Amino acid sequence: MIKKPRKKNLKRYKRSDSPPAMQLTQRDHNIVKCAGAFRLVSHRQFCALFPQSEENIKRRLKLLFHNGYLQRPEAQYVPFREGGGSAPVVSAIDSRGIALLKERGDYCLLKTARNTGKIKLHFINHQLLITDLAVSLIVSTRDNQAITLVAGSFMQKFLPQKTREKAKTYQLTARVRLGATLQEKKLEPDYSFLLSFGREGQKTKQQFYFVEIDVGIGSMPMERSDMAQSSLLKKFLIYDAYRQSKKSTTEFKVSIFRVLIITSTTARIKTMQSLLKKYRINENMFWFTTHQGLRDDMLSHKFYNGAGEVKTLGLKV
Repeated sequence: MIKKPRKKNLKRYKRSDSPPAMQLTQRDHNIVKCAGAFRLVSHRQFCALFPQSEENIKRRLKLLFHNGYLQRPEAQYVPFREGGGSAPVVSAIDSRGIALLKERGDYCLLKTARNTGKIKLHFINHQLLITDLAVSLIVSTRDNQAITLVAGSFMQKFLPQKTREKAKTYQLTARVRLGATLQEKKLEPDYSFLLSFGREGQKTKQQFYFVEIDVGIGSMPMERSDMAQSSLLKKFLIYDAYRQSKKSTTEFKVSIFRVLIITSTTARIKTMQSLLKKYRINENMFWFTTHQGLRDDMLSHKFYNGAGEVKTLGLKV
């Protein structure tokens, strides 16, 4: 009896030299679009965005990886993971995926594929927290006809042409008093989005948010004696100066914005709130929460402003 050749198992992190053939489906295209909208996306986050069979999504992600549409950063592989088990596989868009989006006229965050072989695990973890927030926002608003989320590719269309043409679209510039001198300082938020309240044809109210992830690699000292160095106080002062300059009206078409600070502990939140009070920085501009709540329903999730008052994204505040 002639034995059938054994089916070759595909490795989790090493791309096959002879990948199995695949026919791209609309769902595959949507998965690649999602990878193009974020720097890094985990298997769990893909499953939240595409609520179908988890095994199905896992299988398509594997095929897209081995056929060059997605890539998997090597740094995520930890041989001995605390608590045991395997972490959800993390993917980024690769060159064939970028070419596919360009061919179909879709938005992609990157112009060329990033060399993920050089990125470190702490960068992966930081980016996944940003994607966690973005995915939770999408899931929380997609079935609510009275609320529209504007983020990612839709945010690009919303912004004025002059802002879109900047080398760094979301970089903020403001003149800040640091010690005895007034200096021009720049800051680039981790993420930004807009919530628009009101059904089609009705008058709408808009709320614009910048996001800062203060966990792991994004965490920094509260304040420093040398104001030229990075600190949370310096970030707070730049945001406050940017608010007072009213540049957001021309650069983002909004007169009022909030800054969501995602941090590690409630104790750290209290220290930040004290910092705002000490330096008389606008307390209602900054809303705080811990990263443990990023997978909640974001419209009802409780944030706390600088004064300790409860705020939610789903309320017109």
